Amino acid sequence: MLKHVPKLVSHTKVWSGYLFILLGLLMVLMVIRAAFFGHIPEDKRIWVEITLLLLVALVAERLVQQWKQPFVMVLLLLGVLVSPYTLNAVWPAVMEAATPILQGVGIQPPASTPELLGESEIVKVFANIGVIILLFRIGMHSEIEKVFNMKNLLVALGGVVLPFVAGFLFAQWSGGGFAFSLFVGAALTATSVGITVAVLEEMKAINKPFAQVILGAAVIDDVLALVALGLVSSMPSDLAAISIAPIAQVMGIALVFVVSGLMLGKIFVERFFSYEEEEISKRTLSGMLALLFFYSFASEALGLSAIVGAFIAGLVISDSPMAHKLNKALFAMDVIFVPIFFISLGMLVNVWDIPGALVPVIALTVIAIITKLIGCGLPAVLMGMKTKEALLVGWGMVPRGEIALIIALIGITTLDPTGKPVLDAAEYTIIASMAFLSTVIVPVGLKALVARERVA
Repeated sequence: MLKHVPKLVSHTKVWSGYLFILLGLLMVLMVIRAAFFGHIPEDKRIWVEITLLLLVALVAERLVQQWKQPFVMVLLLLGVLVSPYTLNAVWPAVMEAATPILQGVGIQPPASTPELLGESEIVKVFANIGVIILLFRIGMHSEIEKVFNMKNLLVALGGVVLPFVAGFLFAQWSGGGFAFSLFVGAALTATSVGITVAVLEEMKAINKPFAQVILGAAVIDDVLALVALGLVSSMPSDLAAISIAPIAQVMGIALVFVVSGLMLGKIFVERFFSYEEEEISKRTLSGMLALLFFYSFASEALGLSAIVGAFIAGLVISDSPMAHKLNKALFAMDVIFVPIFFISLGMLVNVWDIPGALVPVIALTVIAIITKLIGCGLPAVLMGMKTKEALLVGWGMVPRGEIALIIALIGITTLDPTGKPVLDAAEYTIIASMAFLSTVIVPVGLKALVARERVA
């Protein structure tokens, strides 16, 4: 009689699995019904938003398995699909077709477009934590001497100077004003390192020499992009009005922060985290996370990006014998926060405005790609890298992502002396669309180039 027990256990597992799937579907339907057809108080909306974001991440995981595409790209595209812009565009047509069906089953359609995922501050915080965690983990896989060297500096300089000049001249040639031209140039200098490193990490190529050049150059690039942002934020009326004082101040602060952060952090780690534990303790985990968020805060407080501080903290922690166990301990935070960052990045762009400015968007995107390929790839070749590796470096520096979006956001929210926004809605759309397109295309190209490099 006992010989039938394994078969009984097997059937029990199968039916319990179906039961869990059914319960999961019911939960999803309840969440969607509450989000679409019910009123959710503001203090409870965050739970619906986080649930939907994690469900989108779960769908992305399944699509990655089905399509064999980079996880990051799928998250970005799904972010576009669930954004308020897409919902506002497709909701009227969907409701017109679905109203008779819904009323037939006793469900009253909402009178207005529901707000599924809006401009929630908590979602923004979760997204910011996601990119900080991502850069922190990447920093722990890097070595200080491989980040801050002459090769990376020249690659970063080439990836800032050429795009800024080309973007400025293109905007002037196309009839844009001086302020718009400055913002276009500044947006082209940025590099969204989070997109590239996530793809490289997914493909297990993060420790390759070209990946280390991308990481180091992107950190330096981020600092230089902030210098460019300091230039355009002062909003000069013409070229003669530009002052180099703010630029010199930002460069000085960045240099002091990076050097002192590395030196003091190394001493701190040697003093408090130089031991080995069989399992990472709460004290060690809390201490290392405190160091991460302190560096991120200090970087923001000094006018730099928080991701610079997060990456520096990762470099510092990499000297600890506990670094590899900390990396494993961060898995749960990575699963929750990093997908939300990439989904929210896709939600920022209104792709429905692109057709109205298709020609300048395509032209600016092409310029964004070419100037990074040449500006970063050529110095890499001159410093002794192979052509294929230099091409990978240039392509890895292409995505503009959230940094360019932030620059565009500053432009549309900053008022000129006449009280009007520096950038109008159409100009903002052009920059934001370029940032989105240059980000979405990178994972596909990077995957193909890495595969070619491995074959070679």
